[in-house]
Amino acid sequence: MRGRLEDAQLEQCGSRRPDQPSAGTGHRVPRDYGDAFRVLAEVGVLDPDLAERMVSLAGARNLIVHLYAEVDDERLARSVRHGGLDDLDAFARRIAGLVV
Repeated sequence: MRGRLEDAQLEQCGSRRPDQPSAGTGHRVPRDYGDAFRVLAEVGVLDPDLAERMVSLAGARNLIVHLYAEVDDERLARSVRHGGLDDLDAFARRIAGLVV
């Protein structure tokens, strides 16, 4: 029997439209990288507050990856100083707890 995390991962790899529920689970496919964290909250894998903070970090990640020359170093530093690393740690601990 698959767990909630595996279901969410399978959903992310699916070929359905984002608004289509998956067969048997009722979960939707994430619209984008950040939305994957919202789906994880919807299926009970993540706390909703942590999921929203991870969405913000995903946005910062997208800036770095796709628009590196336009990254505001001070904004990135503020994000890290104001809990970004703690949020990544909380996310990693939550996922590790599901895998073990």
